[in-house]
Amino acid sequence: METLNLTEVILANVEKSNKEIAEMLNISTPRVSCTRNWLVRKGLVENTTKTTTKSKKERLSNAMSKLGKTTNTYVNHKGENKEVARVKMTNHVVNSGVVGLVPTLPNTGWVIEQKIASQLPQMAFIGAEIDKLTYKYMRNNLKNTDLIATTHFGKIGELIYGKTENSYAHLILDYCGHLSTFSKEIEYAINNDIVKVGGIMAITFGKPLRGLDSQTTKIKGLAPINNGDTRCMSDRGIENYFAKITGWNYEVKEIFYYSDKKENGKGYPMTLVIIQRIK
Repeated sequence: METLNLTEVILANVEKSNKEIAEMLNISTPRVSCTRNWLVRKGLVENTTKTTTKSKKERLSNAMSKLGKTTNTYVNHKGENKEVARVKMTNHVVNSGVVGLVPTLPNTGWVIEQKIASQLPQMAFIGAEIDKLTYKYMRNNLKNTDLIATTHFGKIGELIYGKTENSYAHLILDYCGHLSTFSKEIEYAINNDIVKVGGIMAITFGKPLRGLDSQTTKIKGLAPINNGDTRCMSDRGIENYFAKITGWNYEVKEIFYYSDKKENGKGYPMTLVIIQRIK
């Protein structure tokens, strides 16, 4: 899965403060703090920001070993609402009736892909991952499935940019970063009709609209005020953004906001957007 790799970043930069790591990734300091606290409880890092004598590679390798071979840098695999999101993605893909090649951002266990293949065994996947350890576990675990699939070490955008009309059956873009980080490749996929007619684009990303970059500012600007819509800026901005970029050839089938409870409170708010090409 292509993520902000927050766990890995903390493990590789334990000497840095939560604020410094938050600024590196353009995310909130409390989010970094929560993840660091989780790592402390798991015994993966000490409750300190002092420099350790272990190398970054050794810290990360030891931590991944403790976490287990079926765990990557994204830690909400078993979340109740995350599972609801997976079921929604699966149902939309299966109900579309479109079969073919699907670029995807699988977790190491290929959970969504196996859900789809259990109903459409002829579906083929290509899983992208940018983290070396996660990629290794993802590739090894693929051998234990019946999936028709290959892997790609690199960004999912490398499987999107340059593709032409009808290149893929669907896109499963299970991002975990902010929308602005990936919006350009989403727009490219739509503008170039790279999924077949009837195909689904299932897109997951962090709900908050944060940062001062041009893309975030553009999306925030789509959240008008004083129009009677009392929802938060993120809800209004996200909905209007997808209504704008989908145009006439696509339909937004569903927007699902969710988060899962953690040991220390509510988890990070996420968004699932389901888009279908209709012509």
